[in-house]
Amino acid sequence: MTPTLFEGCFGWLHPAAGRRGVVLCAPYGGEAPATHRAWLRFAETLAVAGLPVLRFDYPGTGDSAGGEEEPGRLDAWIGGIRAAAAHLRAVTGVEEVALVGLRLGGLLAATAAREVGADALVLLAPFPSGRAFVQELRAVALLAERPPDAPPAVGPEGIDSAGFRLTPETAEALRALDLTRMTEAPARRVLILDRPEGRGAVLAERFRALGAAVEAAPFPDYARLMTSVQHAAMDCAAFARVAAWLAPDDAPPRPVRPPELPGPCLRLSGAVERRCSPRTASATATCAPTRTAPPPSP
Repeated sequence: MTPTLFEGCFGWLHPAAGRRGVVLCAPYGGEAPATHRAWLRFAETLAVAGLPVLRFDYPGTGDSAGGEEEPGRLDAWIGGIRAAAAHLRAVTGVEEVALVGLRLGGLLAATAAREVGADALVLLAPFPSGRAFVQELRAVALLAERPPDAPPAVGPEGIDSAGFRLTPETAEALRALDLTRMTEAPARRVLILDRPEGRGAVLAERFRALGAAVEAAPFPDYARLMTSVQHAAMDCAAFARVAAWLAPDDAPPRPVRPPELPGPCLRLSGAVERRCSPRTASATATCAPTRTAPPPSP
């Protein structure tokens, strides 16, 4: 596992020898930290199965540059997926790229799949539309307990949920996304694992009508996976199924080449972050002040 930077995004690369690579498109807001450890283990499982994996933070989230209140967030998030796929191809030499999206990440992955040239798409408990996502986020925000002196969870400045803010501009842009109205199949092969109350069957029917080979099945571990940061499941049968579905065929593996990682850098307001080796990090800790920072922990 190696930290990597591309187009303002921070990510972790999990090398493997397969010819098919995977970009993991994470969920949004409080669901991202809740699933972080399971998502990391999932990436490791995929890499063991021979699939090079890139997991990353969308622009304006996590350790990537930008902020959640900046304009054009939806375009930036989809652009981040495009950049991640291009980066994975460039640094590993994979011949195929699959996108795997969880929750909002599924909606974003399906939206970006054709432009990315994804050979396969996996949707895990996806939102069928941006409108459905905004409605659920709004409901969760209104039901959550808040301090008596806290501002309203839903107001003119947006929706505040689990410490994350979705601005009105981003919410409006998301409402325009609807996978049930797609006119072209997002990928040649699609796997959908969904909750019983989800609309995975509707999406599967739509994608089949557009010519995709679609498999649909339940997502039995969903509730355990989304429980909380402290108690979320680490083991997930759905992730094991995805790994088996994506596993490369009998084609001979490629040599694993060292990733060609860029030097500089994430340019932030008033600072620049660069990757550095442990030896460099030790030296900077005892020498002159520097704006160079070691990569965040996984």
